[in-house]
Amino acid sequence: HGILGTKQKTEVIGEYQVKDATSMEASSRLLIQKAPPHCKSTNHLLHSIRKQAWEVAYKHIYDKQTIHRYFLGECIEKRTWKSANYTNEETLLICKCDDNDDDDEKKEIIGYARWGYTPKSNSELQSLYVLPTHWNLGSGSMLWNDIMTTCHRNQIKNLDVWVLNRAASGNFYVSRGCKRVGEGDYFIGHHLELAVSYRWSSLSSSSNHYHPG
Repeated sequence: HGILGTKQKTEVIGEYQVKDATSMEASSRLLIQKAPPHCKSTNHLLHSIRKQAWEVAYKHIYDKQTIHRYFLGECIEKRTWKSANYTNEETLLICKCDDNDDDDEKKEIIGYARWGYTPKSNSELQSLYVLPTHWNLGSGSMLWNDIMTTCHRNQIKNLDVWVLNRAASGNFYVSRGCKRVGEGDYFIGHHLELAVSYRWSSLSSSSNHYHPG
């Protein structure tokens, strides 16, 4: 479990009260905060969240050894699409579980989203991951809503995201109004997977997919 143990300047973007998936009596308060994108201690925790999410979400795609070696940096990662060139600092949102703890530094980080702005008022979502132990609480949707809030405030026209074709995450983006716009090859070592690009567009978005925080 990740605790943000160093003092950092964080801006609260959204607050949500959620029911525990295993007990309708229990509830937790989730905080979405903007955090410094290049803090080493934070990124170490986010690396762990991403690895745990991969181990569950991609277990039908990669074996445990491949995932383990990938996160150790022992597998070469290649993709056939060109990565975006960001025009300014990346944006990082972290999702913390309050659990009635008044000390912000001891709140557990359970998920995050990271993206950057590209030329011509576009953006690319690099990562959106939640700890598997906290799936089905709506934290992924909360992160997405706050991403949309930020995009609208900054007059972003398009937000692109790449996902593995065989991953269930594609359904998440389609259900939020994203359209499939491209394909590419994604390699980890010699393992090839088809990747798909989805795009959210402010021109085609509707109130059904965006709920300002």
